[in-house]
Amino acid sequence: LYNIPGKANVSISFRGKTLFEDNNMLFAQFGSTELLVDDLFNKKVNTRVIFDTVTGGIQKIDKD
Repeated sequence: LYNIPGKANVSISFRGKTLFEDNNMLFAQFGSTELLVDDLFNKKVNTRVIFDTVTGGIQKIDKD
């Protein structure tokens, strides 16, 4: 299982001044959980899945 992060618009303001704004920030808590299919892990081919440690999403899938 792995998380597909959800996207959110984030804005942080203080005393009427915007200090930070991101219209595409990723949050694992707002996303969904998915299953990695068995076909990725064929015994004849080595598969490596690299996960983002912050969001839980997949960064990269490599096959040898």
